[in-house]
Order: sequence, then C-alpha cells, then structure tokens
Amino acid sequence: MTTDELYEEHKGIIYHCAQSFRPTKDLSLDDYISIGNLAFTKCAPKYKSDSGAFSTFLYICVKHAIITAINKNKKNQVKSLEGQKPFYSNPRPFTDYISDTNMSDIQKEIVYMIMEGYNGKEIQESLGIDKKEYKKQKSKIALILKRQTRDN
Repeated sequence: MTTDELYEEHKGIIYHCAQSFRPTKDLSLDDYISIGNLAFTKCAPKYKSDSGAFSTFLYICVKHAIITAINKNKKNQVKSLEGQKPFYSNPRPFTDYISDTNMSDIQKEIVYMIMEGYNGKEIQESLGIDKKEYKKQKSKIALILKRQTRDN
C-alpha cells in the first residue's frame, strides 16, 4: 500500500484525534489537523506491521505531536528562565529513570504528561480514564519511583 493510500484510509483518525483537543487562542482545529498530518508523514515510514494496528500507532503519534505543540506553545508564553541556575543538579535526566522502570504504558504516559504540565483533569480526559483510575495509577507510580530511588 502506498503512503497516499494509507493516508486516505486513515485521515479520519487524524481528524478525530485533532477534534479531541480544545482549541486555544493560538492553536485552532486546523492547526491540530496540520500537526497531525505532519505526524503522519513522520510516523508512517517508522511503522512495523508486527507491532500492532497502524491506526493505533498513528493515533498515538498524532496525539503526542499535538500535545508537544500545545506544550511548546505554553512554554513560549512563559517568561524565559535562561541564564538562571537550575534548582537541582541531577546528572541523569528523569526520563531515563522512567524508561528503566517496569511501569505500564499508561503509567509512563501519566508521568510524561505531568512533566509536560498537564493537570489531573486534562490527563484523565486525554487518556480516557476516570478520576479513581487516575489516582490508582498515580499511587502505583509513586510506589515504583520510591522503590527505584531507594534501590539506586
């Protein structure tokens, strides 16, 4: 199947994913669709058929691209901290700790979204989970991280 055929077959997923995000004053639905189309062009060549359905892979790629764009937009609106000393000095990035754990995919997604500045309600809506499940996953994440920092 050519890339054009693949796009035609799955462009509805891009639109559906883009619609799931609330437009901001700087990013509209059209912007989200454009971001989704760019994500498609980047992720389509990376897809391996033995790793699951392309539609699921595409949805995750598009969702991540839109979230990244929203966060970059938020960061551009915050005053610059350039030139200031960091309040901590960690020789190892936090994302390295996450990849070393035995967290589930949803737990990793929660951690990344928290790191990107999303609040609990936004995370719940984005991941399609209720408040009870969100709190349960956060508790499990805390235990995993506590165990890992104790062991290191």
